[in-house]
Amino acid sequence: MGEIADRPTGNRNLPAKIIPIPAEATQTLWPPVSTTVTAVALAKPREAAALALRAIDTTSQNTNFIGPNNRGGHQGLYNDLRSLRTAAENVVNDDGANEAISASLNLKLSQAFVTAIARADLIANRDTESALSVKLCRELKAALENAKAQ
Repeated sequence: MGEIADRPTGNRNLPAKIIPIPAEATQTLWPPVSTTVTAVALAKPREAAALALRAIDTTSQNTNFIGPNNRGGHQGLYNDLRSLRTAAENVVNDDGANEAISASLNLKLSQAFVTAIARADLIANRDTESALSVKLCRELKAALENAKAQ
């Protein structure tokens, strides 16, 4: 059960009267937020990584759309694509000598795909985005989903 403080108006020095809030109301007002990223091992991680790198390179060329330190806006997407690039490069450069490391890199790549796709989808569905921004994010999302499906 949550609580809310109710202070008499105009006098901060008076003690607050605590009003209990039923648990059902707190769940309705403030539903729990899941921060779990679901990742599934990719069937062809090297191919997916190569396609992801191409999509990232294409998107990164438009510095009016994306760039470091919010140069082109969409700093969060820029950060997510950097993480995806790192994960993809690690998979491409993996020699496969250690299966556990390869599996870990595969899952990290899958997680990076999920995060970047979700961010592109979020931007593409914002009411405040320009038509060009929406178009670029939809194209990026489609390219990343295609790469992940490999």
